[in-house]
Formats: sequence, structure tokens, C-alpha cells
Amino acid sequence: MEGASTSGTSEFLPSIWRGRIAFARVFERRPGLAGTAPHLYVRELGAGGPSLRQAGGPRGRSGLPGPTSLDLYGDRLVFAWVWGEGAQGRSEVRLSTVGSGDAALIAEASWSSSIARLLSPHGAEGSIWFASERTEPRDGETVSLGGHMHRFRLADRQLSVAPAPDWLVSAARTDGQTVFARAPERDAIACDPRCDMVRADDLAFEPVGAQLPGGGRTILPGRRVVAFFGAPGAEALGALGIGSPAQAGRRLLEQARAYEGEGRAEVLPAMELIATLVLGGPGEDGLYRKRLADRDIARYLEATREIGGILMLDIQPGRADVLDEVRHYERWLREPDVSLALDPEWRMGPGEVPGQTIGSMTAREINEVSAYLSDVVRRGNLPQKLLLVHRFTEDMIVGEEDLRPREGLAMVESVDGFGLPAAKIEKFNAFTERDEGLEEGFKLFYEEDTDLMSPEDVLALRPRVDVVMYE
Repeated sequence: MEGASTSGTSEFLPSIWRGRIAFARVFERRPGLAGTAPHLYVRELGAGGPSLRQAGGPRGRSGLPGPTSLDLYGDRLVFAWVWGEGAQGRSEVRLSTVGSGDAALIAEASWSSSIARLLSPHGAEGSIWFASERTEPRDGETVSLGGHMHRFRLADRQLSVAPAPDWLVSAARTDGQTVFARAPERDAIACDPRCDMVRADDLAFEPVGAQLPGGGRTILPGRRVVAFFGAPGAEALGALGIGSPAQAGRRLLEQARAYEGEGRAEVLPAMELIATLVLGGPGEDGLYRKRLADRDIARYLEATREIGGILMLDIQPGRADVLDEVRHYERWLREPDVSLALDPEWRMGPGEVPGQTIGSMTAREINEVSAYLSDVVRRGNLPQKLLLVHRFTEDMIVGEEDLRPREGLAMVESVDGFGLPAAKIEKFNAFTERDEGLEEGFKLFYEEDTDLMSPEDVLALRPRVDVVMYE
């Protein structure tokens, strides 16, 4: 096609809306990716000038496969996007306005042992429609975990879902009617030996639960969290305590932008606020800790929402029971954009004093917290929450091999400790060579670190760092 098709490139996935065409094109010059990474383009039909590149989704390490389907709907471009990181991957549906610099996440489905696919996004009736199918291997066979049809209303951005036939391959919607293509012979990709079409006139849509900032319900995998750490008005405790919450938010956004870029994970800013602060003395109750007032938590949550981020409540329990401290903040943890962090350094046993002893937490204590937090997510139909555990010594997590994953949580080990880059990287490598099922975090110190590592230094770490913390 003249203008859209050019020599030395491969074009596919065309979609036309009146005098405009959208398509995917493979044309890549960077070393190691030459000729492999697809991008999205839009151009006017019958007009001169270049095809305009549109925003896509994150690419993981390989950059593939990228877009799997797309549809022009007025001045909007909706597309399905797939990327993988080893045995894990993610299927997404994203929506952009033609010519804009970003593509908003409507929905995502992650996979590891089971395979999730979001299929056939398209516009009709003032909404974006798409189907989903999830399968998993079981006893030597592949079984379907069920198909669904999804509706994203453009007017109020409400996402709803309805049951649909299993083994879905594609779907189409117009004038109140939905048609599904399905594979009855358990091969929903190749339609081998055949596929059938099924019409559904009445679908029972129910609203999906609360969304994360920017859309979707999963933090990891798929995003990279960049956070400031600290307490109100306490500059010595970290970057978050410098200036007002709004001022800290603006500085955080500036720092987070350094981690953005083509081929990188979508960045989610976060404020890690010390909710329970350890004390050097026993305090009124003898527990060596002080709880932050609700009004202060509310101020930082408001500032976090202003920048499209999440709030993490950090727990430094002193001699208090760890789970009791976490439960105290349940009213905040029931919010869809509030997560949790544990600071074992400041968990003291009987007779131990903060600052004189380096504390620790047991796997049992952390498992109790994760079970409780997972239940909060389940009861509230909330998006995934982070449970981040700080660590800078080998014995700071006792019995780490017994840590348990939990539904609805992304569990992260943040490698702390300040010093020279070589020492920090050596510690990171030592803590991450064992696979405890935790995602990776890394903490940087603006004041205490010598020769502060750059974002490019952090992005070069392997395994990939999913949570970057600045104190």
C-alpha cells in the first residue's frame, strides 16, 4: 500500500477508520534488536508525509512479540500487547488517542504456570470491547480456566466483565450482538482441526473492582516502582520528608522519569511513608515505637494520588508485635492504592534497644502479615498490593526459605545498605542468587551513598530490579 508499505520494513495488523489507517511495522536499527521490534503507526490515506509512530506498551527484555491486534475507533487506537520475561509474561489491552505520547492501560493478565491472553480489542457502541482466555497444563493436558468478555465504557472509564464460552480465539461486537470464535478441540491458538462461531445476545456484565493508578490491577510484573522513603518533616530520615508532601511528589516524579524510555517497564511512582517509627527510648507504652497520625497519612495519600502513584506504609515495630502494628492501619490498607513495607532492622526482641541492636523478622512473622494482607485484598476485591521487606544483612530475615507467596500480593525483597556502588552490587548479587520467590528491590541513599548509582546502573542489574527506593 503506497505510503504505508515501505522498503526494508514489514507491515501488518492494518485497521482503517474512514480516511486513516493504523498498522504495526517492524523497523529497528539498534544493535541486537535490528529488524525485530514492532511499533505502531498511523497515517492519513491518500496523503503525503510520514507515518506517525504511536505509543506502545512495555517490551520486556526481548522486545517481542509486542502488538498482537489493533483497531482504530474514531481518533482512538486500541490494541492488544504481549511481552515476556523468561517463563513469565503479560498480555495487555491499551488505549491511546492518535498523536498522543502515551497509551493508557485498560486491562492486563499476567502468567507463569497458566497462560492468559487478551483478545480482539475493538471499539463499538461508545465502548472498547475485548475477550480473554486463560489455560493451564494439568495432568499432561491443557485445560481452559474460562473465557470472558470485557467492556470498557469510554464515557466513565468503567470496566465490566461477563462470562463467555471457553477456548476463545477472537470476538466481535456490534449493535448489541457479540460473536465469539472458539476452538472445541483444545487448541485455541491454531484452530486445529477447526473453530466454531457462537453468538451471544445477552451478556451479564458486572463491574470489575477498583483499578490501580493508570489502570489495571497488577503492579508486578509489568511496572517498575520508583519510590521516595521518609517521614513528615524529617529530612534525616529520607527524601520524602523534605518539604511538603506535594513538593516531595514533584521531586519524585522528576526522579521517576529517569527510568522511563522505549523498551522499559512502565513506571509507577510511590511514596514509602514511615507509619510506625522506631524510637530510641521506650516511649509511654515501653514498645520503642510511635504511630503516625491519620491526618498525616491522609496528606501523603492525597499527594500520592496527585501524581498518579501508590502509598506504601512502612512499619518499624520496635518491640511491638509486627502483625498488631499492621492491623492498626487496616482502614488505609483497604484503599486500592495503599501497600505495605516491613523494616526488620527495627524489629526488637525483649531487652533489645533500637540503635544498639540490628533487628530481624522471622518468616513466620512475615507470613502472618502476608496472609492478613492477602485477606484484605480478597475481601475488598482490591488490586494487587506490594509487600516489601527491607534487608541489608544475611540474618535479617530468619528462615527465609519458609516465606510463602500469597494471592493478590507482589512480595519484594529490597536490598538496602549504603556505600560504594561495587559494595552495593556485591550485596545485591549475594541476596538475589537464591530464588525465594521474591521480586527484587534496590535502595539508594542520596546522602550516605558514595558515588550515587545512576538509573542506568540500576537498570543494568540482573535480575531485574522492580522496585527502586530513594532515601
